Amino acid sequence: MTDLEMLEKALADGYHIIGIFSADKIQQNHEESLKTGFVAGSVDAFIETFNLRIEKNVLLDPKNKSKFIIVLKKEPASCIGFLTSDPQCLNRAKQQLAFQNESIGLHITVRFSVSGGSSEPNQISYIDKIIDQLNQLLGWDFKKINDTYFEGNKELSSTNEEDAVKELEKFRTLSTYIAICRKIGIRIESYMISKIPRLGPYICYTGPQNSWHRH
Repeated sequence: MTDLEMLEKALADGYHIIGIFSADKIQQNHEESLKTGFVAGSVDAFIETFNLRIEKNVLLDPKNKSKFIIVLKKEPASCIGFLTSDPQCLNRAKQQLAFQNESIGLHITVRFSVSGGSSEPNQISYIDKIIDQLNQLLGWDFKKINDTYFEGNKELSSTNEEDAVKELEKFRTLSTYIAICRKIGIRIESYMISKIPRLGPYICYTGPQNSWHRH
């Protein structure tokens, strides 16, 4: 079985690509870790990070210096990896990785605190009680973090970051209205906008509420 066939079989079996790593770079990092004592750069740390079933000596073999290791994962199974220098296999892996990382939407997270008012515990309790109504009104998923902080999450099918900013502005307008009506303070502490890929972890950036216009 060729390397390309091995890759195609793994993808057909439900594995997705975690990364494509240069054996040369892995060896360089390992040599540097021996000099500096920076354990995280060692080949042992690399193998442990992905829980790979591959011999340390294989990755450190000078004959494999020009090769790349393709790491794949299938939940809940552990990662698998294999070395290759086949251009067709590497190109296919890069194409698959680009496909997996393609954004299909945006995820917004907002954290805010509640304080002040004639009876602070009652005001916080009020916000706690209307969470379900807020969720229905704006399509957010709000939850209480602790006695002071709340968090809101919302997913958009749009990949346009301006649409996420508009949703944040709608939320700020509503929170200002509630604060005025209840004579309390609602402070938006931070926000996070994440790109939702087809597969893999979210790619996100964060900032304070007064920097929304920059994105």
